[in-house]
Amino acid sequence: MIQQSEQRSARYRRGRYDQDETSGGISRGDVDDERSYRAAAELLDDPAHPLRAAAYRYPVSRDELRASREGFRSLAGGASVFAGGVADYAHSLLASWYALREHEELAGRLEEDRLADWFAASRLKGAVVTTSLQPVRPIHPSRTADPVAVYAEEGLVLSGAQTFEADALFADELLVLLHEEGGRTPVTIALVPADDPRIVVQTRPELTSFVNVVYEAVQIPWKRVLVDRSEKDVSALLGAPAASAYPAYRWLARQLEELELMAGTLFAVAEKGVLHKQLAAQGELAEAIQGLETVKALLEASELQAVRSASGALVPAPLPLQAAKRAFGPAYRLTLELLNRFSAAWQLDAPAAHAHGTEEDAALLRWVQSLTGSTQAALRSLHVQYAFGDSAEQGTAIYAGYPLEPLKERYRRFWRQHAAE
Repeated sequence: MIQQSEQRSARYRRGRYDQDETSGGISRGDVDDERSYRAAAELLDDPAHPLRAAAYRYPVSRDELRASREGFRSLAGGASVFAGGVADYAHSLLASWYALREHEELAGRLEEDRLADWFAASRLKGAVVTTSLQPVRPIHPSRTADPVAVYAEEGLVLSGAQTFEADALFADELLVLLHEEGGRTPVTIALVPADDPRIVVQTRPELTSFVNVVYEAVQIPWKRVLVDRSEKDVSALLGAPAASAYPAYRWLARQLEELELMAGTLFAVAEKGVLHKQLAAQGELAEAIQGLETVKALLEASELQAVRSASGALVPAPLPLQAAKRAFGPAYRLTLELLNRFSAAWQLDAPAAHAHGTEEDAALLRWVQSLTGSTQAALRSLHVQYAFGDSAEQGTAIYAGYPLEPLKERYRRFWRQHAAE
């Protein structure tokens, strides 16, 4: 196993980093890729790893649905490059499109034969797929008019740059969503082999953070294009209740775990002094608890109310998930704001004590900094901003999907009863 790990890690260094030294990225000496590789080595060195097979399955029972909360992000106790959950999100999208391809919301939305062929071959290989929450942009910022995709008879040619999480270094496939110039919604969906020689991955100082993927005229044949320039179809594949339920469920599970970690840290900081010195502190902490428990309850409700599709897939209930997405943003922002404020108050309250404090206190402060002011903290904010959409969009989705008629009928019965009296 060690020899395999060293061989594969060396292959990534030679094939994916060397060009970086001449393209403005971080050189190999600045990146501890061996450590990050070993954190996920149990998956990367084992083509038959159970998580690879599980990534291609859509749950058919509540036990399977609950188990799917883990995924690649659970590797090494959540300390690998897959901890961000983006690879799990990509696989959830693909599994949903495949399992529900005959669902009325998805039928005809993508090239089903192409998806079936790719899915069968990739599942057999156990290919690891990831995606990006960021659009593809022109390689040269000064040439924004340059198209990132040129469509030809054989397929499309992709030229541009895209920010990924560092799991892209170890992925086999990239799920790429392409926008029209100036558009907010993707119009094309393609699957790109990550080992294409015309792809360059530029690393950043922290391998557990971001990488810059550069597409240098990458040729993508039509058999790898699932949707060709249709904003309506892509919007349905990403946002229709049936298609988005499973990806949203797994993404929320990951975000809930992050929120629980932040809340635990917040309580530890509060107990250092703010809790007993500021009368409003307990009330604010109660609000943070309420937000956390609301998201947790709604995620549980999506499991309990899950509906079985005609194909046998157990689809999490969309409405509780939409409500959870809307509840998560305020809960996240409040917890982050309190964590910043309470930790600052703790440090200002007794600066001399901190200078001679315990190692436990120093470790707690370092951890707070990593949660609130680090690159990973910025990544969490991006997750909230790009994955859940803005508050107005979330509100529209909830209202559109809510069963209003039973409540309106209750109102009518009330007035009919009182009118009769």
